[in-house]
Amino acid sequence: MRNLLVFLYIYSITVVSCKYNCPGYDTTDKSNIPFEQNDTIYYISNANDTIKLLVFNTYFEGASSSRGLAMDYECSPTAYYEAIDDKTGVYIKEQHVRVMSVFFNKDTEYKNISYDIENDMKCKFTTDKKIGEIIYSFVWEVEDLSGNRRIDKFIKVGFHGILEFHDKETGLTWTQIIR
Repeated sequence: MRNLLVFLYIYSITVVSCKYNCPGYDTTDKSNIPFEQNDTIYYISNANDTIKLLVFNTYFEGASSSRGLAMDYECSPTAYYEAIDDKTGVYIKEQHVRVMSVFFNKDTEYKNISYDIENDMKCKFTTDKKIGEIIYSFVWEVEDLSGNRRIDKFIKVGFHGILEFHDKETGLTWTQIIR
């Protein structure tokens, strides 16, 4: 009986009351969330119109700790930015929680952007892709398969966010002006 009590005591200390530390979102890693509060993102269309999106909201989850069973522990800090152009109302939100999700205007979000076809979108991932005259690493090319989104195609690249997007209502393709 004494051995059982000792075992239960050790078990409760090592398994049940384990403390887990999550370091939080690495704000120096700009590969997923490249923008900060008050940044401006410039785009030019294939008709030579320009828009500028102001980053009005950002969130980078900080460090945390918790106690519990090992199977209950998940360290997936959240980070996102939201940007809008006041004149046109074009809105973009990129969110990272283990995987990337992208929101445009009031469209259904592009959830869990991955490397293949996922539910209502087609996603192609490439490394070292040449776009224009520049070679980018970490390129996601995403297309709406549902036909229900206004922004029906976009290209996201590491360290630059949404590099290009197509608005099917206006027929315009908007390309980020890298400064």
